[in-house]
Amino acid sequence: MAAGASEEESDRGIDDDALFTLAGDVVRRGDIEWMPIEVVAASAGVSVEEVERYRLLVGLPSRGNFVPEWTIYGLESYRVAASLIGDEVARGWFRIVAASAATVAAAATAMALNDATPKLRKMDLPPLATLRLLDAMVNEMITRTPKAWHDIFREHLLLSARRGRAEHEAALSSIAVAFGDITDSTRWAEQVPRALHSAALSRFEDAAWSSASARGVRLVKLIGDEAMLVATDPRHAVEAAADICAMAEADPDLPPARGAVGYGPVYARGGDYFGTLVNLIARAVKFARPGHLVVSPEVVASLGHSEFTVGPPEQHTLRGIDKPVDLVPVDLSAPAHRDH
Repeated sequence: MAAGASEEESDRGIDDDALFTLAGDVVRRGDIEWMPIEVVAASAGVSVEEVERYRLLVGLPSRGNFVPEWTIYGLESYRVAASLIGDEVARGWFRIVAASAATVAAAATAMALNDATPKLRKMDLPPLATLRLLDAMVNEMITRTPKAWHDIFREHLLLSARRGRAEHEAALSSIAVAFGDITDSTRWAEQVPRALHSAALSRFEDAAWSSASARGVRLVKLIGDEAMLVATDPRHAVEAAADICAMAEADPDLPPARGAVGYGPVYARGGDYFGTLVNLIARAVKFARPGHLVVSPEVVASLGHSEFTVGPPEQHTLRGIDKPVDLVPVDLSAPAHRDH
């Protein structure tokens, strides 16, 4: 029997299309030791209520009166962090770490259910052979991901430090903010097969990541069919947004992309950015023509006219912005840009 799964469990997994979930459950049983919450609290030198608060902080439920043994180490780590940076800041940091872990876990599950499982179905393997293969996949993921995470995190930390304080200062500071999205994405999603939509959207996300890395720009987040980027140099942000538009144009399955770039004061918090400029640029992207950009007047000065062709400013009224704003169209089809 595969990794402790019973025959009944294997049959149930085949019947309800939950083989990946079953494989994950089998791995969880072997790798996580559950202990009474009172024992964990005593071992960590805290109250039961503090254990429960910590579990809620990292977004994980208790299992009745039982919690995983690793909670002891987690509590100790939190206590050290709180002693160094204060309780409020430590709570914010642990929320960010937990949210990142939850995002990775959700993405892994979605890939397994939407990509791996259908391919395994086509192989028409016996139920137990399918379970064994999925169990091996999950074990590989659980074993290798922490090591990869460790290495990737260390290098990103170094890169983040090199970018300097401008991108991360909690006080108001000026940086370039860019948004890029896919035009008419709702209608597109309704008209194409789910598998094609998922694969094309993955290519859009990959283009955003790759362009940001190549241009020295940080990809802050992907929100469905939209990417948010920041850069200390507005020109780099424009180049990254232009790359995304070019990729979408070259992709046979994607609708055109468009983008908006602004430069000005923002607030940084928890790796994200807030302020009027962020709201303005997020809304301004809707005024860019498919395959093109709009930028704020502050960005135009950073652009070389030999590379980008800009038009005259156009005044627009944006939802949530009190006054009309000037947006400058950037024509990405102009020979000057295409020859660059």
